[in-house]
Amino acid sequence: MCRVFFIFKESFPGFARMRVSHEDWISLKGEGQLNDPFLLEHAGHACERLAISADLEDTEQAIAAAYLQILSRTPSPAELARCREYLAKQIDVYRSAESAHDAAAASRLAVTDLCHMLICANEFLYLQ
Repeated sequence: MCRVFFIFKESFPGFARMRVSHEDWISLKGEGQLNDPFLLEHAGHACERLAISADLEDTEQAIAAAYLQILSRTPSPAELARCREYLAKQIDVYRSAESAHDAAAASRLAVTDLCHMLICANEFLYLQ
């Protein structure tokens, strides 16, 4: 079984016996993805690949490269605005953390978080 799909079954014991609504399934799916070490690790790998072709400290460039690499498209203006805001908040969190990171490290960690969010998107898992 593909590891990405195994995450759902592994994250929720008794999954095969559960009866859940579509809305509950979306919530369960999200929790499984957000807490899974496999996806966290691969978000880091995605960020490493992005760093080869994009300047991770340039927010616009990092967002565009992440969307292109993970979702095979460019972000809409609304998505770009949300991602800009998200990265700014994450960079602030990493800069003000107890183990205060420098600007480059904070940007890399924030872009890794963005990659993780894009990998968790329904658009990444399901064909439209």
